[in-house]
Amino acid sequence: MTDEPVKKSILIVGAGAIGRGFLAPRLVEAGYDVCFADRDPSLIREFDRDDKIFKTVTVLEDGYDLLEAPYTACLHINDIGQLIDQTDCVVFAVDERDLKDAAGEIRRLLRPDSNALAVLNIYSNPEIQTYLETLFQQRAEVQPITVDCLVSPKAPSELMHIDPLCVTAASGTLILPGEGNQYNIPLCIRGMKAEEIWRLQQFLDLSAQLSLSYLGVHKGYQYLHEVAVDSEVYLKVLHLIRQIRDILDKMGMCSDKSMNEYIKICLNRIRNNRLRLPLEHSGKHPINYLEAGGLLQQIYQIFKDQGHPTDGITEIMLHAFLYPYCPFLQRKRELLDPTQLIEDVCGPNLPTELMHHLLDGLQGYEKGSLDR
Repeated sequence: MTDEPVKKSILIVGAGAIGRGFLAPRLVEAGYDVCFADRDPSLIREFDRDDKIFKTVTVLEDGYDLLEAPYTACLHINDIGQLIDQTDCVVFAVDERDLKDAAGEIRRLLRPDSNALAVLNIYSNPEIQTYLETLFQQRAEVQPITVDCLVSPKAPSELMHIDPLCVTAASGTLILPGEGNQYNIPLCIRGMKAEEIWRLQQFLDLSAQLSLSYLGVHKGYQYLHEVAVDSEVYLKVLHLIRQIRDILDKMGMCSDKSMNEYIKICLNRIRNNRLRLPLEHSGKHPINYLEAGGLLQQIYQIFKDQGHPTDGITEIMLHAFLYPYCPFLQRKRELLDPTQLIEDVCGPNLPTELMHHLLDGLQGYEKGSLDR
């Protein structure tokens, strides 16, 4: 008789689309006992089930793969004090803007005699890695992992009837620490470090999603896949992504062949109409991308430095300002004139040429002359 391997317990902080729709089923497959922590009382109540199993789906090209994910509990993050002592790993599946609050709460709950803890960092942004290492120094080992996926926060109605917790997730990649803990890794990123994959995710995948979202909302679309079949918008975005690819190749960040394959993967999952990713989700938090150091400003500056045309990225930044699903940005538009708005969101050191283009666009929008 052989002893069964001891399962590790993992706490997923954030029971949203990525946490329960993508991470949980794959962590269960990797041999973890999964527990959730969240702040949403209605979501926590939905997890209050006798069988402690929920259903979710992976989107395929020709249908859905229905998955069952067992879990031990879903608790409010303020109520997990005793649970921390029984947890081997913590992974944060929250928006980056909520990460510091969530990580700070976990750190506060660690007692001097708490068990050694591994913190799995799905954000391969070097700044976040450094922040978590500083926060958990000598109390937990922070290990970067790769999560490359596209999820929708709400499944189609026919799937919600199966389980209200069901969400849709495109087939994606998960790379965990240790041998053998690698799932669905395409050849184009095999062997890359987490930070290198993160760079591709930011500049090729996220930039495509944001560009389609901001341009698509302006044309009246509701879902990401709808925008991707609009040839005018799609060709604009494809041209932008190819510009980024050429620059990254020139800078020696990644091979042209790997990037072409990665772009194909990203666009295929964006175009899958079974995912049904709402534009109000795929383009959320535009201020994060418009601000100084944000992705859209980074792309503009790289284009400028490399002598590439900037009209495409400027148009996307303009439509990010007009994104209707960000109440915080809408309030700013109501309270500030266009010049004040741009300076408040983008910072005072915006290049003059970009400032003028954005200003002309916002003033044209106010006058009703910005074409659909």
